[in-house]
Amino acid sequence: MGAFTTVGLETITKEMSALWIPLLLQTYDELDYVRGKIDPRLEKALGAKGFVVLNWGDAGWVKYFAKKPIPSLKALQQLKLWVWSGSFESEEMYKDAGFKIEPASPLDILLDLQRNKIKAFPAPATLAGTLLARGGTPGRLVRVFRALAGWLPGGTAVATVLVCAFFTTFTGASGVTILALGSLLLPVLMKDRCPLSCSSACSAASHPR
Repeated sequence: MGAFTTVGLETITKEMSALWIPLLLQTYDELDYVRGKIDPRLEKALGAKGFVVLNWGDAGWVKYFAKKPIPSLKALQQLKLWVWSGSFESEEMYKDAGFKIEPASPLDILLDLQRNKIKAFPAPATLAGTLLARGGTPGRLVRVFRALAGWLPGGTAVATVLVCAFFTTFTGASGVTILALGSLLLPVLMKDRCPLSCSSACSAASHPR
């Protein structure tokens, strides 16, 4: 049993490239519709390779990070873009979409940015959430939203809903929200005499998909 990213699944069967087309899908409704149509085919292709799909999961949208703001798709296409090395299908899709790519290992992203070998790179929003969490942003957000909503009846629970929704909207990854904010919010909620079960449910359910 194991968990695989889209890139990892693509190395098992090329059909998985359908979920890796850059900028094809913009909303979860679109993603659900497409996956509803192609999931049986993807699962059959993986089954032919000896894999059984137990569940599909979302880790948030892939975002494009760069040293400077990217105002448009055309601007992004002008930048030297990092892509996974060894993924021929992904490289071809990016090229066909008009991108200038630089295949390399993920371990080389930071060094390549410093050397200006690449100007931008795509990555799941979990990266943004991890960076924010390490920088102490969750703690500051909790203090801000408690100051705004803490005076209301049940204000701590209201603040929990607001801060989780805000953080998830920014990072795009609900799992990151739970990891980054859960350890901060649970003690605060329980200190206000909110039962553990209620505190856990409030933290886990306070973010949009």
